[in-house]
Amino acid sequence: TDREFMLAAVRNNGWSLMYASDELRGDRDVVFAAVGSHGGALSSATGGLRGDREVVLAAIRQQPDAFMHAAEHLRGDREIVLDAVRENGLALKFAAGALKGDREVALTAVSENGLALEYVSEALRGDRELVLAAVRRSYFVSPLRWAAPAARRDPELQPGRAMANPFAVPGTPALVILVEAPTEAPGGGLEAQVTCASGRAA
Repeated sequence: TDREFMLAAVRNNGWSLMYASDELRGDRDVVFAAVGSHGGALSSATGGLRGDREVVLAAIRQQPDAFMHAAEHLRGDREIVLDAVRENGLALKFAAGALKGDREVALTAVSENGLALEYVSEALRGDRELVLAAVRRSYFVSPLRWAAPAARRDPELQPGRAMANPFAVPGTPALVILVEAPTEAPGGGLEAQVTCASGRAA
């Protein structure tokens, strides 16, 4: 049958859903199989399935950017937003405004990708721990352009001085240490002053 053919097709390549009939693009089993293959297939779902919590979660877990295709009411669902930003911090862009001002959500996002600071609420852009986390997770472009003016001027938040603790346990908040520019030691070699800039232990 057409349904069996389409199920096989989307399991192989989720994008095949775009060629399905309107009826099959609104078939929950077909759509679920499609987003399991490629989360972006959510863009072709119909029949309210973009607002189906389980379908959207499955899509986000496969492809975090699929969040942009979720129904508006799910963009305000805290669990779904947290799921999305854990996988791709930039998914914060598509979250409801209130969640962009949720400190845990924002910190989770910038800890995954520092450039997510662009989408954090203005009220949190001066949060020192949050800005430090963003700086630590940005390698080629500094997120400080989106920080509050005071944070941008803070010498301890400059990318060259912030360094993540390499001994932190994955998945836990890491200590952030600041390293002064090294100088020549009296007995030879180099020395540098190291201070803790984050009060949260790993």
